[in-house]
Amino acid sequence: MLCWHERTVIPLADEAAATLGDAWLIVTRIFTSGLANPLCPLLAIVLSYIPPVSNFVILLRLTSSSPPPLWQAWLAVVVGAAGVYVLLWFAAKVFRVGLLMFGKPPTLGTLIRWARMS
Repeated sequence: MLCWHERTVIPLADEAAATLGDAWLIVTRIFTSGLANPLCPLLAIVLSYIPPVSNFVILLRLTSSSPPPLWQAWLAVVVGAAGVYVLLWFAAKVFRVGLLMFGKPPTLGTLIRWARMS
């Protein structure tokens, strides 16, 4: 499992879980503040198409008193699937190059360079 946190790649699942907990606090704050405000639906619409949070936002929108059109829900599913494909492609490129690398933990620049190498 690779997670990005404080300029290092986290190899341990326990540390990755702690990092994920911080991310969930941010997502929960966004849900409780911006999405609950009926005067600003633009935030909910935009977040419906950002892959890390799109599944949760679209479900929240579907259960609201004024659900979105069905095409927006399907578009969120397609954008999420495309995001998964891109992340898997990137991870495969990095894994192929960095499988036998030793030494210091890679930086974001190193990961991008590895993705370009293969």
